[in-house]
Amino acid sequence: MIVTHRVWLLLPRLPQPPHAHSGTAFRQSETVQLLGALVRGRLIRIHPATPVTALEWEPASFQHALAAANGDLDSANLSPRLTSQFFPLDARFYAPFGTSEGTGAQHLDTVLSDRLEPGHLTAGQHDDLLSLVPHQATFAL
Repeated sequence: MIVTHRVWLLLPRLPQPPHAHSGTAFRQSETVQLLGALVRGRLIRIHPATPVTALEWEPASFQHALAAANGDLDSANLSPRLTSQFFPLDARFYAPFGTSEGTGAQHLDTVLSDRLEPGHLTAGQHDDLLSLVPHQATFAL
């Protein structure tokens, strides 16, 4: 069950590098925070096909391992381990629900809709949600 393309439609990649004057840097930061929150909330998961460069490793490189061992190759840690950090804009995601792409996306939609119901939000969460919508936003009917 892979719903990567549906999640990317919901959360598109932003152009690289960000242009601070257009507000892209702020939106990119918000996207990173949102993706991190969705992963921590287990609404989406990091797909196994995510490039290894989208994940943080310790040591970060052979050069880092060698430097940490003061140049001694025999004592260098040459078995990198995955940390709990990742680069959300480079990762691939999937919705871990349902038995197919369609049912997974549908279930994710249901869960998100339920969690965002005004009656399920605290006053602070409600205000945070409203702050994400531009004041002059228009919506098509």
